Amino acid sequence: MGGGSGLDLRLITVAFDPETQCFPAAPLADIEGEIVSVVEHFFHYCDQPHLLLVVHIRSAEARRPRRKRGKEWRNTLSAEQAELFDRLRTWRNGLAQTEGAPPYVILTNQQVAEIARRRPRNKETLLEVPGIGEAKAGRYGRQILQVVAHEAPSQTPPKASGAADHAS
Repeated sequence: MGGGSGLDLRLITVAFDPETQCFPAAPLADIEGEIVSVVEHFFHYCDQPHLLLVVHIRSAEARRPRRKRGKEWRNTLSAEQAELFDRLRTWRNGLAQTEGAPPYVILTNQQVAEIARRRPRNKETLLEVPGIGEAKAGRYGRQILQVVAHEAPSQTPPKASGAADHAS
């Protein structure tokens, strides 16, 4: 499917699970090879929400160095950075559960590790993290910065305010 580039394209459709109130992440866990990118397309079919996932995969034989998983990214960090990495992943995973989305849609492990390394203090420095653009910073930036500052992130939408300040 991928030709000479070593990239394959997989289309996966997942239905919203009303019992768990989220989309299942399991179909992506079954993919062999490195997931290079995932683009989501939301739609309704038979009055039920669905996601079409367009997944670019680098096949195992075409892969260069294998992509690091969470524990491997954590091992590249200092003890202080690893503690922040863990807090950021805990926040991200909780938010993913709340939003019914896979955690990597919010932040990849690589982005979490880079945030832990750089410890951004404002939106401008957060935007310097590879993979964090205006949209992601606008949607999650305030909460990310709260986690970095040791504050409890508010679960309110970005336009709302009212997060309590907890000095670190």
